[in-house]
Amino acid sequence: MARLLSIKGKLAWSRTLPCSYAFCTTPCTACNNIFLMGSPGSGKTTVGRLLSSRLSLPATDIDDDYLEPHWHMTVADKLKQAGSEGFVQEEGEALLQFATSTSVVSLTGSNPLHQCAMDHIKDTGLVVLLDVDQRDIIQRLKRMKVNRIVGQGPGNSMQDILKYRQQFYENNYDVRIICEENETPEQIVDKVVLALKKQKQKRGYVSTRSHQGQMNGSKRKSFNDIILEGMANDGGLYVPMETVPKMSSGEWSRLIGLSFTDQAQRILEHWFHHHDLPPQSLQNMINTVYCQENFNCSTISPVYHLHGNQYILELFHGPTASFKDVALQLMPMFFHNAAEERKVKSGLDNRYLILVATSGDTGGAVLDGFKKYAGHSCSLMVLYPEKGVSAVQKAQMTSVTGDNTHVV
Repeated sequence: MARLLSIKGKLAWSRTLPCSYAFCTTPCTACNNIFLMGSPGSGKTTVGRLLSSRLSLPATDIDDDYLEPHWHMTVADKLKQAGSEGFVQEEGEALLQFATSTSVVSLTGSNPLHQCAMDHIKDTGLVVLLDVDQRDIIQRLKRMKVNRIVGQGPGNSMQDILKYRQQFYENNYDVRIICEENETPEQIVDKVVLALKKQKQKRGYVSTRSHQGQMNGSKRKSFNDIILEGMANDGGLYVPMETVPKMSSGEWSRLIGLSFTDQAQRILEHWFHHHDLPPQSLQNMINTVYCQENFNCSTISPVYHLHGNQYILELFHGPTASFKDVALQLMPMFFHNAAEERKVKSGLDNRYLILVATSGDTGGAVLDGFKKYAGHSCSLMVLYPEKGVSAVQKAQMTSVTGDNTHVV
């Protein structure tokens, strides 16, 4: 079971919850629910009611409409009765019995702490994460005087509780809604509706040289197709078929102060449908490559102030000291993921040869990234001009060893 322990004022979890329940096996496309997830105070209940009205769907608040009738007592009383440890267990067991379809459901802030229950929820709909700034949440909770939060009590600050819970939210969402400072519930609903429309649009990428009439036909490619293909056959570059993603100034502001990996996650997931590349898979890739084992700087690409409004961005902290490391450490992870998916679908263990023509930096960056992350199905051949690269660049390329790398 999941245990919340208070140890010297710190939060710690022991995740030993048995996953032995019978789940709903109905695909989410059939149940078609919309689940709103987020921290306590993120506005799930208010947004849920407004969203249900907008979409003409029934609304359910798990706390008020399901758990309290199910337990015949208030959530606050159940928390007092069971304690934090028992509450998560009982809440999860209750959620495993929850069933509805084509509804807007506002989850509790602690539902994601019970992974088996969340697996059940994810099988029956789309999980939308309301990503609200932690400082805003703390202020809201102070105003609301909430007394029914798991872990709440002496020695456990709200900031520690929210920070610890974030990992569970990150592990269970399909779509993230970045909520801006002072954004109204109505504005957040607008964002959710837009995100839902994008989920229903035809997914795919087309060449920049495609004609309008070709975009709905065979010219449309999946994300993994274009990763394996590279450039389009007509010489164009692949772009999203519908619209190029964009973020508002308020959403960009929310990235200030986040780590490089958290910033990368929030930017890149705008470009992928969650069925093509689930947020959790993207997160694992980002955390694997953008780390101090690869980049000799904890912030990956630091920005330094020169004077006035002038700043300098350092992009030379990667394994080959090239700015191209920033992209070419992650790209091989995409390639490996795409190759594995095609292998599963086709049943064929295809082999890939990547040809690289370089005048210096690209060769070393490609060799380092693909050798580490692209898997056994990928080989590289790097071509460089004999007198067109520096001695350091040549040494970087020719010193790389491995059965899948060739430098000419």
